Amino acid sequence: MISVGVVGAGYWGPNLLRNFLEVPDTNVSMCCDTRQERLDFIKKRYPSIETTKSFDDMIRNEKIDAISIATHASSHYELAKKALEHGKHVLIEKPITEKSEHALELMEIGKKNNRIIMVGHIMEYAGPVETVKEMIDNGEIGQIYYMDSVRVNLQPFREDVNVLWDLAPHDISLSLYFLGQDPISTYVLGQSYVSDTQENVAFGFIRFPNDVISHFHLSWLAPMKMRQTNIVGSKKMVFYDDVDNIEKLRIFDQGVDIEKDPNALTERQMILRKGNMYAPKIDTREPLFKEVYHFIDCVKNNKTPRSDALEGWKVVKVLEAMQESIKSGKEVPINLNY
Repeated sequence: MISVGVVGAGYWGPNLLRNFLEVPDTNVSMCCDTRQERLDFIKKRYPSIETTKSFDDMIRNEKIDAISIATHASSHYELAKKALEHGKHVLIEKPITEKSEHALELMEIGKKNNRIIMVGHIMEYAGPVETVKEMIDNGEIGQIYYMDSVRVNLQPFREDVNVLWDLAPHDISLSLYFLGQDPISTYVLGQSYVSDTQENVAFGFIRFPNDVISHFHLSWLAPMKMRQTNIVGSKKMVFYDDVDNIEKLRIFDQGVDIEKDPNALTERQMILRKGNMYAPKIDTREPLFKEVYHFIDCVKNNKTPRSDALEGWKVVKVLEAMQESIKSGKEVPINLNY
């Protein structure tokens, strides 16, 4: 039996708690939050779970094997460091930290203490994403030309972070997961149309080797919720709509074929290929359940998580380069050597 403590009982913490309780041989022993009303909410729903305002109570509890951190990003580093130093495995919501050097430090502490660190890059555990990854790996999509994503909504503006740090981790982690390569550079245009301090709209791209581009549009200021990703390959094209409850994933057998024609005026002829579209069967289980199940499996069997601390560090490095690009108005190189 793996015993888990959940830190943060706001919006996401209760979702984590609920899913941990559904994982076999797993128990949530304690929930921590500084707000008594949130602890009262947890206690009313789950009477058997101990609640506390003190994080020290949790990390000093020898019965707790792992801690799930669902607080503001500004507290991730301090909480995770304490948990690791007290011998706890750690699941941290994205981004892993606000500074890349802090993420590296957590990696070293985790290695030193032989503790698992996993980052909640939840999109990697969504059924459509896993299907696309399998198609990429088996060559069905062909050479990836580019990715294009839209992640927008009309939602409350955050004061602690801008739209990049709030939404971009999803698209950065997806790009890294799908392409299996480290990015080279990034260029971002961001603007604040309502708040005076935080950018609430951003457009940009991440450049990868072999001229592959991952383009993104992020906004808290849009008329409707959109969570869409296009992946264009040499063999097939993919449209992923996370908001669509019927066909989240559509595969298009479309593209451009270049053929040599000895009878043509030119040596090469471009032929548009417009084949069929189909919606494959996907795993419909809740991504968060699959994420926490994977975390517990890694803890039990000392396995490296799919979204490990190294990937979390890479995402933060890209975010830092994006932020620099917004301020400078220039394309910024990304160095992922450490």
